[in-house]
Amino acid sequence: MRDRYIILILIISSLALTLPGLKGNLPSLTVSDEFQIVERALHCGTGDFNPHLFTWPAQLPVYMLFIVLGILFVVLKVLNVVVTTHDYMLLYLENPTVIYITSRLFSIILSTLSIPFIYLMASRIANRTTAIFASVILITSPLFIRYSHLAKPEAYLLLFTSMALFFIYRNHNLSKQNIILSAIFTGTAISTKYNALLIIPAVIAYIFIQKTDVKSHIRLSLMFVVITTLSFLIFSPFIVIDHHSAIGDIKTQIDRAREVGFQLMSSLRWFAVNISPRLITPVIIPFALLGFMMASRERKFIPLILLVLLNIAIIVGRYVPPHYLIVSLPPIAI
Repeated sequence: MRDRYIILILIISSLALTLPGLKGNLPSLTVSDEFQIVERALHCGTGDFNPHLFTWPAQLPVYMLFIVLGILFVVLKVLNVVVTTHDYMLLYLENPTVIYITSRLFSIILSTLSIPFIYLMASRIANRTTAIFASVILITSPLFIRYSHLAKPEAYLLLFTSMALFFIYRNHNLSKQNIILSAIFTGTAISTKYNALLIIPAVIAYIFIQKTDVKSHIRLSLMFVVITTLSFLIFSPFIVIDHHSAIGDIKTQIDRAREVGFQLMSSLRWFAVNISPRLITPVIIPFALLGFMMASRERKFIPLILLVLLNIAIIVGRYVPPHYLIVSLPPIAI
């Protein structure tokens, strides 16, 4: 079967899982992050494009959603549902369902668009079977489905991150074009959430592995960092224009991250506490054991080293997760 047919099947399967339940709890608004994005997108309609939000920073999602909601306004005006922007705002205040369904539908579109990039990247790094497994794991992930249902930055981040990594791994060719495209989408990802900053050291490490020439490594790495920075600033201009507010919000976010980090101790603990072992164990154990055996047989030392580091982290963190988590790391590394 050709790749395009496989991708089409994956997209249809993803939509079958993400479209149901789109309305959710509407018109009640219980997800704070969601209405922050939607309200700031609507606020851009007043002519103030400063999102006054720098904790994620989520500036690009606000602007993109503003365009989408602007198109919705035009459609509703043609249908005589609203006449003026004042009517549009009254509609939002009285019953925001149509605005939130549109915003969530846009998130579903973005998360669905990430599937081809993830599939193609996995097929080029490994093979078609790996790509299918990776894509199926993605579209059936409860987190993927949940964040596709919400007008939050995560769907935007997934798309931009997958595009950034796709271009850097495309054909294993570190051409200037690939690096420029990867840097642009890395910048858009960082403009969505600061978490995407982790892409930068990963790409630099990949360039270092692929390029034995030190001068080429330095030149390409600098080019990637510079273009990423420019892309971020273009799509998040108010982080410079309103830098005093930005610095304050970033400091607040760092303090909050530290507090939450100490409470959770690690993402491993969060996973163990929030995901039911009864549901995951029967599924993950065979894959985990298979990955462990493959790592040992093929003498892939990195997964085995990661196991040692994981055990050290458990001892230091004074937390013992379910046993299947200990052997679940090698398949990820493989």
